[in-house]
Amino acid sequence: MEFSEGKYKIVTGIFDYKINPKNPKYFAKFLNDDVEVLGHTEDEAIEGLKKLYKEYKAKNKLFPSHSDQVLNPYVPTEKFQEYFDKGISIAFFELIEEDPYTQIDDEFTVQDLELSNKQIEIINDKYQLSVRPEDVVVDIFDRIKNS
Repeated sequence: MEFSEGKYKIVTGIFDYKINPKNPKYFAKFLNDDVEVLGHTEDEAIEGLKKLYKEYKAKNKLFPSHSDQVLNPYVPTEKFQEYFDKGISIAFFELIEEDPYTQIDDEFTVQDLELSNKQIEIINDKYQLSVRPEDVVVDIFDRIKNS
């Protein structure tokens, strides 16, 4: 799959899609809603993710300005790498350019995502909000959507 200027997302975990429990499939889902099968086992899926992530990093060397932009601003780069290295299943984050939405646990708070004060300030300024550490992230997305 070709990456286009950071418009796609890479998951940091695995999207487990079991229509047939005897034949599970794991997917990486992209921002444009394309999916790519990563394999039938969690190990295959993790290897597939690593390959996609390497492709993403190589592609973004050509677009250095995107390296800072495309990673979801609600998730620090270091946090992304930490999740990815652990191969955490289910929990995953999008790489996005400007779309403020991401698919995360609907109980995550700003504090859970370990946002820096600078990141919170950027969100507040960009969307004219008053985000606090105890705010639930999906509620913030709803406030942005409705503003």
